[in-house]
Amino acid sequence: MKNVFRIMLIAAAASLFALPAYAQGAAAQTTASAQDEQAKADLYAKFLQLIKGGAAEQKQASEVGKEYMNKYPSPATDADKQIFDYIKNWVVRYDKAVRDYEFNTSLANKNYQRAFEIGRELLAEQPDNVEVAITLARVALANASDRAPNKSLYPESLRFTRTAVQLIESGKAPAKWEAPLNNRDEALGWFYFTQGLLTAENSPAEAAGYFVKAAQANGATKNQPATYFHLGNAYVKGDYAKAVNAYRAVFPEGKEITEDLKPQYEQLIGQVNAVLDRIIDAYARAIALSTKPDQAKFKAELTNQLTEYHKARFENSTAADVQTLINNVLSRPLPLPGQPVTTPAAASTTPASANAQTPATTPASANDTKPAAAPPNNTKPRQ
Repeated sequence: MKNVFRIMLIAAAASLFALPAYAQGAAAQTTASAQDEQAKADLYAKFLQLIKGGAAEQKQASEVGKEYMNKYPSPATDADKQIFDYIKNWVVRYDKAVRDYEFNTSLANKNYQRAFEIGRELLAEQPDNVEVAITLARVALANASDRAPNKSLYPESLRFTRTAVQLIESGKAPAKWEAPLNNRDEALGWFYFTQGLLTAENSPAEAAGYFVKAAQANGATKNQPATYFHLGNAYVKGDYAKAVNAYRAVFPEGKEITEDLKPQYEQLIGQVNAVLDRIIDAYARAIALSTKPDQAKFKAELTNQLTEYHKARFENSTAADVQTLINNVLSRPLPLPGQPVTTPAAASTTPASANAQTPATTPASANDTKPAAAPPNNTKPRQ
């Protein structure tokens, strides 16, 4: 509260010259008794005394000021209006200073829930305040990137992040962009990424769309291993699981593919392979972009996972084929959901057998890797 006291002390000192005197003529009002006028004068004098004090006194001054405004909401004279307006302006500035201080403190202490409580109030008052929306979206990313995120905050995190994106896309911008959100594109990239994290568990197909947008943004997320790792995971949990389940419903393990079933088989296995191609591409990009020493463990684990998916896609897949894919993947455009992918095949282009073992749908963990550039608030996404 020390900073709040300093802010308010300066504000009070700057406005002392404008302090309205309590008009002598106020006591002459015919509609108010002398006793009421004295009580009003005493309450105002108490307020003036308290605003000169420390943090505790200024907090009490805010309460006294609000009491004054509640008791005397309709100034009868110009002098009364001067006093009422002075008290109101002071209380508004004080409450804003306290709220800003508490908001910044909650951010510094990673008290995301309290930050959201205050941010909710701020956005309710100013729904188009892009600076507040951006700050809340950064909080949403910080929480979602934590190793133990508070998932109860996800619904509101998504709302805040979407608000920030809508405001930025509509042309609004803060007075000054601050690193790592150095410009509009950087901010949008990170906030698309944030929306991907927030929707990945319950809506993986939706999350994949957000990660694709993060990959297309002209900023840091375009070159983040985390972007493509999470994109691959979203495909695994969403489209791939759906395609495999559809295939297995018609062709359970061991079922013979007769001539009359071939058209249906080719359709269903084609859907599986189409998603496999996107998973393979995404994981290969994540590996290719993991060039830092502290990403070595993640890179090795994800390479093993990629190898399994590549074998599921191509019957004669080898380690050399996988490495060739990794070496060249960044030279190709990112495939979009629903579009065919030109994935370099193995030495033999024979697709893996339909009844071959498909890889597990649980993606590799990447908690030990760090992105190439720190996201907002110096947090690191869980890759």
